[in-house]
Amino acid sequence: MATRAEHFDVVIVGSGFGGSVMAWRLAEAGLRVCVLERGKAYPPGSFARSPHDMRRNFWDPRKGMHGLFNLWSFQGLGGVVSA
Repeated sequence: MATRAEHFDVVIVGSGFGGSVMAWRLAEAGLRVCVLERGKAYPPGSFARSPHDMRRNFWDPRKGMHGLFNLWSFQGLGGVVSA
Protein backbone atom coordinates (compact mmCIF):
# COMPACT_ATOMS: atom_id res chain seq x y z
CA MET A 1 0.00 0.00 0.00
CA ALA A 2 1.43 3.36 -0.98
CA THR A 3 1.35 6.19 1.51
CA ARG A 4 1.47 9.90 0.99
CA ALA A 5 1.90 12.78 3.35
CA GLU A 6 -1.23 14.83 3.86
CA HIS A 7 -1.98 17.43 6.47
CA PHE A 8 -5.37 18.18 7.98
CA ASP A 9 -6.60 20.75 10.45
CA VAL A 10 -9.14 18.32 11.90
CA VAL A 11 -9.59 14.53 11.96
CA ILE A 12 -13.10 13.27 12.71
CA VAL A 13 -13.67 9.63 13.61
CA GLY A 14 -17.01 8.38 12.32
CA SER A 15 -19.45 9.84 9.84
CA GLY A 16 -22.59 9.42 11.92
CA PHE A 17 -24.93 12.39 12.21
CA GLY A 18 -22.65 14.34 14.55
CA GLY A 19 -19.46 13.55 12.64
CA SER A 20 -20.86 14.35 9.24
CA VAL A 21 -22.40 17.65 10.36
CA MET A 22 -19.19 18.63 12.13
CA ALA A 23 -17.11 17.77 9.05
CA TRP A 24 -19.39 19.84 6.83
CA ARG A 25 -19.35 22.84 9.17
CA LEU A 26 -15.57 22.80 9.60
CA ALA A 27 -14.95 22.37 5.86
CA GLU A 28 -17.42 25.19 5.18
CA ALA A 29 -15.31 27.33 7.54
CA GLY A 30 -12.26 26.65 5.37
CA LEU A 31 -10.52 23.95 7.43
CA ARG A 32 -8.99 20.84 5.86
CA VAL A 33 -11.02 17.93 7.27
CA CYS A 34 -10.35 14.19 7.24
CA VAL A 35 -13.24 11.84 8.15
CA LEU A 36 -12.23 8.30 9.13
CA GLU A 37 -14.83 5.58 8.78
CA ARG A 38 -14.58 1.86 9.34
CA GLY A 39 -15.93 -0.71 6.94
CA LYS A 40 -16.27 -0.93 3.23
CA ALA A 41 -17.60 1.55 0.73
CA TYR A 42 -21.13 1.07 -0.55
CA PRO A 43 -21.34 2.29 -4.14
CA PRO A 44 -24.82 3.20 -5.46
CA GLY A 45 -27.01 0.12 -5.80
CA SER A 46 -24.80 -2.16 -3.66
CA PHE A 47 -26.55 -1.78 -0.29
CA ALA A 48 -28.45 -4.86 0.90
CA ARG A 49 -32.14 -4.80 -0.05
CA SER A 50 -33.31 -8.10 1.48
CA PRO A 51 -32.64 -10.25 4.56
CA HIS A 52 -30.80 -12.71 2.29
CA ASP A 53 -28.44 -9.94 1.12
CA MET A 54 -27.76 -8.91 4.73
CA ARG A 55 -25.66 -12.01 5.37
CA ARG A 56 -22.67 -10.21 3.82
CA ASN A 57 -23.16 -7.01 5.84
CA PHE A 58 -21.86 -7.99 9.26
CA TRP A 59 -18.63 -6.84 10.93
CA ASP A 60 -16.15 -9.63 11.68
CA PRO A 61 -12.71 -8.75 10.29
CA ARG A 62 -11.37 -12.22 11.25
CA LYS A 63 -13.73 -13.65 8.63
CA GLY A 64 -13.07 -10.89 6.08
CA MET A 65 -16.42 -9.26 6.82
CA HIS A 66 -16.48 -5.44 7.00
CA GLY A 67 -20.16 -4.57 6.89
CA LEU A 68 -22.38 -2.24 8.89
CA PHE A 69 -23.74 -4.53 11.58
CA ASN A 70 -22.30 -6.09 14.74
CA LEU A 71 -23.88 -8.91 16.70
CA TRP A 72 -23.63 -8.21 20.42
CA SER A 73 -24.36 -10.88 22.98
CA PHE A 74 -24.77 -10.41 26.72
CA GLN A 75 -26.25 -12.62 29.39
CA GLY A 76 -29.97 -12.66 28.65
CA LEU A 77 -29.71 -10.12 25.84
CA GLY A 78 -28.59 -10.07 22.24
CA GLY A 79 -28.65 -7.30 19.71
CA VAL A 80 -27.86 -6.28 16.17
CA VAL A 81 -26.05 -2.97 16.28
CA SER A 82 -25.49 -0.74 13.29
CA ALA A 83 -22.17 1.02 13.03
